[in-house]
Amino acid sequence: MRRRSDAATLSRSVGMPEPHVLPVTRRLAAELELARAVHGLTIHELGNPLQSLLVLIELTRDELCTAGVGGRSVERLDRALASVERLRRVLLGSGAVRASLDDVERAPDWGRLLDALVGFVGERLTQLRATLVRFTEEIDDRPLALGSVREATLSVLIDACRQVRDARSDGMTVELHGRVLRDQTCLRVAIHGPSGPIELDEQAGARLEDLLADSADVRCQRDAGALVIWAP
Repeated sequence: MRRRSDAATLSRSVGMPEPHVLPVTRRLAAELELARAVHGLTIHELGNPLQSLLVLIELTRDELCTAGVGGRSVERLDRALASVERLRRVLLGSGAVRASLDDVERAPDWGRLLDALVGFVGERLTQLRATLVRFTEEIDDRPLALGSVREATLSVLIDACRQVRDARSDGMTVELHGRVLRDQTCLRVAIHGPSGPIELDEQAGARLEDLLADSADVRCQRDAGALVIWAP
């Protein structure tokens, strides 16, 4: 009878996953699929009620104005209208992001992927009184590599938002620079504060490395505090 340690050695030698690895991989894949299903259901169920709420607030505001009622009541309705409209944009943006991550045909190139991600993340930065600037014309028409490049790009943008939030400072900027270097796509993400560049922290770098751990052709590196994604 072959011992367990011998079986593990054999599985490694022939390139098979070790017995304890496969269940974990299957569980993580199932959890990810479940999270995507929940997200899709949430978007679907919230979309129509939000649209109805927007219409109701607008009608109420218009009726108050027609009746000559103004002041704080109308101001509160204006704020509520802006908040619901922002929530609706965020919801639509998250749906576009999910589609871009799941469906290669929805985001076949860098331009369409970044359109979806920037539209989603930009809403959060606006609320934080920050700005996102994008200089990616050079890579927008380039096809996306297979693997986790979509998730990695979203991850570094979300971490940039987190650091902008934690800094609690106005006038911050997240910059995206796209270049083609040595026939590879290079996306550089950087944060600038009122006093100069801010280094993307270890958490952002570690998560990016984890997402790209099994990608043979996609890698990340640091560049003067910024994080750079390299892809074919």
